[in-house]
Amino acid sequence: MSGVAGDPPFLGAQSDPIVVHQVGGKRTYVSGKQTLIDLAVLGVWLFTTDWLLYRFGSFTTWAIFFAVSVVFLGMLKLRSIHWRSGLGIGALILCLAVKLIWCGSFLPTLCGLGLLVCFGMALTGRPPFMPEAIGFVGSMILGITDRLGSYRWQRVVAATSRGHSGSTTGSLGLQIALPIGVAGVFLIIFVLANPNVANFIGTQIQWAWTGVSSFFLQFRFSEAVFLGLSGLTLVGLMYPALPHLLLEKTSAPQLAAHSTPLHRAYRNTLLTVIALFAIYLLFEFSTLWFREFPADFYYAGYAHRGAFWLTVALAFATLVLSIIFQGDTLTDPKIASLKCLAMIWSLENLILSVAVYNRMYIYIDFNGMTRMRVIGLLGIACVIAGFILVVIKLRRNYDMVWLLHRQLWVPVLAIIAYASLPVDWVVNRYNVNQVLAGNLAPSVQLVAHETKSSGILPLFDLVDAEDVQIRDGVRALLALWAIELNVEPAASLAPAPREAKTSVWKSPYGHATPWLKSPSVFRNRQSSPSRSRNISESTTSPPPKNAWHEFQWSDSLLRRELERTQAAWAPLASAPERRDEALNAFFKYAYQWY
Repeated sequence: MSGVAGDPPFLGAQSDPIVVHQVGGKRTYVSGKQTLIDLAVLGVWLFTTDWLLYRFGSFTTWAIFFAVSVVFLGMLKLRSIHWRSGLGIGALILCLAVKLIWCGSFLPTLCGLGLLVCFGMALTGRPPFMPEAIGFVGSMILGITDRLGSYRWQRVVAATSRGHSGSTTGSLGLQIALPIGVAGVFLIIFVLANPNVANFIGTQIQWAWTGVSSFFLQFRFSEAVFLGLSGLTLVGLMYPALPHLLLEKTSAPQLAAHSTPLHRAYRNTLLTVIALFAIYLLFEFSTLWFREFPADFYYAGYAHRGAFWLTVALAFATLVLSIIFQGDTLTDPKIASLKCLAMIWSLENLILSVAVYNRMYIYIDFNGMTRMRVIGLLGIACVIAGFILVVIKLRRNYDMVWLLHRQLWVPVLAIIAYASLPVDWVVNRYNVNQVLAGNLAPSVQLVAHETKSSGILPLFDLVDAEDVQIRDGVRALLALWAIELNVEPAASLAPAPREAKTSVWKSPYGHATPWLKSPSVFRNRQSSPSRSRNISESTTSPPPKNAWHEFQWSDSLLRRELERTQAAWAPLASAPERRDEALNAFFKYAYQWY
């Protein structure tokens, strides 16, 4: 199989007597122990993916699958893995697995699948840079076709070493089957000699037979398709065609005898932008730093839209530097002066990036943190990181391939960071801390945006808030989540529910109360933005016990905190009308800061 990665056997067992056959000088056929090992590994993989992903397919089982896959594939390809990238990507996958168990969503699941492909490329011994990693999917497909066409069921003859007198031959199948068969006969005899053991084993055999029968009775065509794709994925990850890697050049180019025609144009451009940036930075610091803002200050315009356009300016600066320092400019004998000007402009760009973060801080300080502001902060960080990479390229004379390899990973890492972080918890933790410190404006973010159970956890610090509107609104939100998670208050705390028509207030921007989302029940419930319903709806039957595969750590912590603070929210849980009135009052009160 020339040109196919992963030819060494699984687990690095290169000392095993594996027999391959070269037919016609074109294809190497695999047979013997390696085929049996491949089948055994494939069986384990199919069982694991079928049980975790097809049968359950919850966020928790996806987390288990990612963790198991990293260890499983890493052990199988221990000798060929590119250790630095393999360990890094494996750590990222495990972080995503932890996030899926904490409070799952589809974004970390998709990120985990993408990183699993990158991990497969690292298993070939090559660093998974983005351009090559995208093309690695094609390498997997080529590897699948080549590997499947290489298996042959042939008898394998192994000769003994010449040190023995004469030569003996034996079938590989007989070498395995004979000891197993003889040992099996003796094992059956020993079992039959002990009635208790025989009864126990008979019960276990019956249980296993029932389970296997049930499995095949429930087997569907879609499951067969899933298993086929799962098996092909494993073969592609283990035996891909060798991926092509773009070469990076780090040596300094030979300087030319004369300056390039565009040298003066580039020099004048850098001098112009240096002067322009200096003037603008003075304006920026004099107008937006170290000052008290008036009541009618346009926060959204300056801090939100302004930060966006300054980020665009940073991105454009990155593009300008990339255009100037390429091609003939790299061989210009006066490139040192251009680099000096570029460093000065780069310093101004870094100062500008501080100004961008200051604008975002102005908006966050005004009315709190949101998911979109977290995304904005990560986006600014991406642009700054890309600019720094361009500066490193200029100083160390790297080529565009080096820059491309690393710049494409920057947004990918930002997405993975967002998917891995407990964003809802971080956002509302900040908002709650601000409210506790006396800044009430961030309270609007507690009800103006959808949140998951992890985002509700910080709200318990406000159940006894001094502000009545905030306190009652938070208690109403907790009452709704108690209903969502089937947390029943003690009978002494929750009087008999009254039938009442509930109302949900909607803002002019489409926000509604309540605005909730529970991740642990995404497969088994129909969710809607409004969970406003009577407590009697959840008490007509005993609350269902969550299965292990539906476990979400944030839900578990939320249930525990709800049980601890039930005295605060229980009266509102049993009175839907009071609960919705408290929510509406909270929303209208906080909306003044939206």
